[in-house]
Amino acid sequence: MSSRNLQPVFSIQGQALLTCVNTATAGSRAIGAGVVITPPAGMSEAHKHAEHELVVIVDGWAATFLGEQLEDVSLRGPGDFMYIAAGTPHMAVNLSTETRVLAAEARTDPEFNGDVVPMPELDELISGRVTALREDFASGRLPPWPSTGLAGVPDR
Repeated sequence: MSSRNLQPVFSIQGQALLTCVNTATAGSRAIGAGVVITPPAGMSEAHKHAEHELVVIVDGWAATFLGEQLEDVSLRGPGDFMYIAAGTPHMAVNLSTETRVLAAEARTDPEFNGDVVPMPELDELISGRVTALREDFASGRLPPWPSTGLAGVPDR
């Protein structure tokens, strides 16, 4: 299956999803996987998943706020992996106002987006922090941080 043949569906948390593996497409009973697209200046709404999540950034630069009050932040770029434990509140933010973030995700939710619990009460907690991070990113004050990167991966 190729994500090139799929139409995006907009998720409860406000991101475009290309669902590649789930119960409907592959008969999966234990895992869901796909591509998540966050447009320039986009962000998800605060939410948590009942199950676990693995995110791999393919293209773009993102910040993910995590924790009961979204107090922790993880900055990620191409090739970076992030594991989000079941029940962890989080919110993903595209740091760029010019380019999208493309991420491959796998979840221990066979529907790929069936276990989302919106947490709108947390959305306002990070607005000032998002603005400051985007300003730092745009001005170059937030340099590319250490990343696993894809530089060492051969093209063939």
